[in-house]
Amino acid sequence: MANFNPLLMATKKAINPKVFSKIISSSTLGLMIFLGVITTISPDAMSHDAMSQNNEDNNQLQQDSESKQESLFITYPSRNHKTTSDRIFLIGTASPEAEVTVNGKQINDRSRSGHFAPSFPLQIGENIFTVRHQNEEIILKITRNSNQPPLPVGIAFGQDSLTPAKDIARMPGELICFQAIAPPNANISVVLAAQTIPLLSQSQVVNLPGNLAVLTGDNQPVPSVGEYYQGCAKAEKSGDLGQPEFRLSVSGQTVTQKAPGKVTILSPTTFEVAEVTVEEGVARTGPSTTYSRLTPLPKGTKALITGKEG
Repeated sequence: MANFNPLLMATKKAINPKVFSKIISSSTLGLMIFLGVITTISPDAMSHDAMSQNNEDNNQLQQDSESKQESLFITYPSRNHKTTSDRIFLIGTASPEAEVTVNGKQINDRSRSGHFAPSFPLQIGENIFTVRHQNEEIILKITRNSNQPPLPVGIAFGQDSLTPAKDIARMPGELICFQAIAPPNANISVVLAAQTIPLLSQSQVVNLPGNLAVLTGDNQPVPSVGEYYQGCAKAEKSGDLGQPEFRLSVSGQTVTQKAPGKVTILSPTTFEVAEVTVEEGVARTGPSTTYSRLTPLPKGTKALITGKEG
């Protein structure tokens, strides 16, 4: 019977499974007679039936794959995102045939493909967003941190308020500016390389909003809280000047604290050169990705380094 195995397999695909089981249980003579009849059937017909079965299997796999692609997906933000913004966009996609809800409220503005990007306000601290679609659920925990430094408690500087907060490097003769938050009516100064720089109280300090302000419509300056003290100085000799030391005097008491960043004055005659080694180098107006992008610089562009931050 081994010689009939390929034909048996083709027969099984070509006929009803119940009939095939009955054939298998028949006598050897009956089976041989039946197989003789089957051979008169066009092999192309059996091949067509087998191909149809394969197509059905492929279609089922394709439908399963499409079903998985239509599942809920959040592109932005991550599940444990942190920001200082007062609003956030939830960007994602889901099957357009079923609704998507955020904290129980349906998202009405969606594309024909099911994409969505609503924005929601954020409170200071932890914000929970539960996104549901059919039987799927994604929980996002968005933490909004204050963009204002904490106010000083007692006779002390405001937490993380001393600048430079990072290492900086400047050319000789360039202004080096310092800032601190301290109690009102205090006497503040900075000692750097044996030079004492007084810091004066500022009537009002405002912070410009981030680049996202153009999307949220909130492009007004943000007034800062606390008493700001600022001052600037110049250094003519190159070298490492170390960390500036801030001094706070009020009500007969004096407190000193060093800034996190150190100050270096670059050489006016020995320069470092930066060169773009990729096809398009990204240039920005400041030393972080929160600053605006400029036109990409082409490969091979060179520039003298006249300052550093961070």
